[in-house]
Amino acid sequence: MATCNHVGSNTTFDYSLTYSGIDHVKLSLYVNNIFEQDYPITWRDGYVSQFRRVSVAASYKF
Repeated sequence: MATCNHVGSNTTFDYSLTYSGIDHVKLSLYVNNIFEQDYPITWRDGYVSQFRRVSVAASYKF
């Protein structure tokens, strides 16, 4: 398995924000891997990218 080696630990910074100031409405924002840290493994002499993910959600309660 010379194509995949462990090189370090993996720490990412994530952020979550929820707003519920409107009656019956909840809005959420999620950002994973804010600083776009790379995976701590090498794959065939290079780093594997760990992309930043952003998602939003909205809900309405009847």
